[in-house]
Amino acid sequence: MLSASVELMLHGSTLTLQARDASLYDILTAFAAYGITVDAQPGIRSRFNGVLTEKGIDDALDQILQHHPHNTTWREIPYGRGFLRVLSGIQVYAPGPAGQDPMQRIAPGPRRILALPTGEAYLADEVLLGVRPGGDAERFRRLLANMGGQIISADSQTGIYRVRLPQNTNLPALLNQLAQNDLIAVAEPNFVYPALPPHGQETLTAGSPAPPTALRPPAPGHPALAIIDSGLDPRRLPEDILRASRDVTGANLPLEDPVGHGTHMALIAAGLSATPGHAPGGGAVPLVSIRGFDPDGNTHSFGILESLTFAAESGARVISMSWGAYTESAVLGHAFQQAADQGLILLASAGNDGRNQLMFPAAYPSVLSVGAAAPNGTREPYSNYAPGLDLLAPGTALLTDGDLQTVLRGTSMATPWVAAALTAYLHQHPEATAEDAVAQLRTALRFTDSSGNETPGLFDEEARARFLGSGAND
Repeated sequence: MLSASVELMLHGSTLTLQARDASLYDILTAFAAYGITVDAQPGIRSRFNGVLTEKGIDDALDQILQHHPHNTTWREIPYGRGFLRVLSGIQVYAPGPAGQDPMQRIAPGPRRILALPTGEAYLADEVLLGVRPGGDAERFRRLLANMGGQIISADSQTGIYRVRLPQNTNLPALLNQLAQNDLIAVAEPNFVYPALPPHGQETLTAGSPAPPTALRPPAPGHPALAIIDSGLDPRRLPEDILRASRDVTGANLPLEDPVGHGTHMALIAAGLSATPGHAPGGGAVPLVSIRGFDPDGNTHSFGILESLTFAAESGARVISMSWGAYTESAVLGHAFQQAADQGLILLASAGNDGRNQLMFPAAYPSVLSVGAAAPNGTREPYSNYAPGLDLLAPGTALLTDGDLQTVLRGTSMATPWVAAALTAYLHQHPEATAEDAVAQLRTALRFTDSSGNETPGLFDEEARARFLGSGAND
């Protein structure tokens, strides 16, 4: 939570600030919470006390930062038929010798997570808005002013605006008001989604270190697999496998994975873990790693929108998502359908609660839902199921790190294994459409239930070999 000594509200090119003997670090952290990239050198120890009301941002920063040299960067966000100029970055330098020290990124700090009366979790003091085509830009500007809202970003694919609201905004009441406004096509919270923890985990000590796994680098022109998760520990993956990476959490940090979940998913997708009937090794698919989850293991709707856009721009044709919640979002439902219409294949984990209900995003029609299969091919009892479940895949993965071997179980593990096979198929058949690839995947599935459609098809090693043919190890 931000320091109680700082209350900051941005509106367009102006700000209102109330600071009670606040450190500059606390004030800069408040700016970072607006999605602004803030870099500062160590040794900034000044304090500010005062109230600024509707003051121009550049003039206000001159007053707040006083003798600290600083720069600002701005960007233009599409706004009606024109653009809205918003602050995107602040760089602050320490005076004297400390001014030669390297910059440090100031993280936005943890955000409050609240729940609607119906139970869905969302980020406090934010709303996602979509404006009807041809809407009056000036009306939208006035609406934002009346809300005290500040556009902090916009998704170029869906046209959704992420809007920051004043602290302690009553979001359910605001949503009721926006539903009556004919200018607004969609308004909903910035929902929160957690990474799916393994249903079961067991760490073993190997008798001796496992031999290095022979993994052939991706071939030139190989399509990429994007993993939207908690990031990637680059020490665990060969450099030539990673095609691109991005942090959409707002921290804008270098490639890392403080949670570990995303690294596990990448190792499975890359062929660096064993699954029942399938040893590690063979040919690798190139990966796009997108860190959408914060250190607490949560992501949000707008971060997912940014992730989809970055995945497409980075050349990914398949997207793997091992996370979810029982929260349906009109914004995300539209975004996933739009991505599928553009030729992306989307896969998501069904969930590890053993419920007759799929989590979202696996429950969206545009997303392939993946459940977990036990080594004998039957559905794991913990794996969610429902009529919309598309397939089962091995839900167990063995990851080796030096002398340690970790067994992970869950629908999370099943999803990237299938996603990697789809990516390999698209490399083998570059002319194939997403529909072609998914149809061939369904044809290759093995059915273990002779009674009909009670059990989804199984994508095990036998089905994988059928699907990829002689290139099953590529």
